[in-house]
Amino acid sequence: MKLTKLFLFLIFGLLNSSCSYSREESSFIKDSLKYDNVSSCNVEKIKVNFCTNEKIKIYNQKLSSIANFSNDKILIILNEDRYTGKGDSRNVKAIVVIDSLKGKIYPLQQIVGNFVDSRLEVLINENPEIKFSKSSNEICISGTTYASDDNNINVENECYIFENDSFKKIKKDPEIIGSEKNIVSKKYDSDVHLKCISKKTKECSGLNLIETKELFKKYDFVNLSDGPSMVLDRGRFQLIISPFEDESGPNLRVMQVKNNKLVDEKFIYLNNRVEIDNNSIMTYYQNSKKIIYQFK
Repeated sequence: MKLTKLFLFLIFGLLNSSCSYSREESSFIKDSLKYDNVSSCNVEKIKVNFCTNEKIKIYNQKLSSIANFSNDKILIILNEDRYTGKGDSRNVKAIVVIDSLKGKIYPLQQIVGNFVDSRLEVLINENPEIKFSKSSNEICISGTTYASDDNNINVENECYIFENDSFKKIKKDPEIIGSEKNIVSKKYDSDVHLKCISKKTKECSGLNLIETKELFKKYDFVNLSDGPSMVLDRGRFQLIISPFEDESGPNLRVMQVKNNKLVDEKFIYLNNRVEIDNNSIMTYYQNSKKIIYQFK
């Protein structure tokens, strides 16, 4: 009987020890998050401090929320005021991911605001879009981005992947950005191109404008001062169409590319519409004279 009691006592002691350890594990999650739980506090390139008392309070409030990103993580969107230096400010969105199991907060080092017009004025009714889901570790943003080392106007679906406790930008391959699924149609219309640079319309649905600094990573002949470009895939070659301005006014640069090399280039003054049809025949006007040019 004594041996039986001793055995039961030991078993009870082990069970109690196990339960105590479990409570200690869960108490770590419930403890208040502090600034040292944030992977990056003051992110200079987006001018956001992720460790303010107000933000720490928000993190703790959201800590017990249901996971909505990357299976078991919590993604939250913060409102920030970005001062332009002209006496006014713009509302932008900052993004953080909370890993409640580790008790860590990971900010995305990018912020996104409303779409803008050709004068870079905010379009009040064109809010930024942020897409994410519980079943994926990717997040995609659309709007105007402001990081000092990576800022663009009116981007569409700029995506990041969260892995190994950090965000990485998903780069687009310029060779596939001109595929049929990413353009309005196989035809080109300069009026639509320019309209979609300044604002979104129904005509812009699916149109993928590419910043020249992204194209320059693959094509060193691209002019970095040109505006957002379109890439048309013609199978045997691609057409890169870039707007720019000089002392004469608005112009269009049309570059024909084969095997990643520039084989032809046309400069067109935009006093009238420029069109390129399915057969790569370009129609434009020069000094009121209609010009028809075939890319081969």
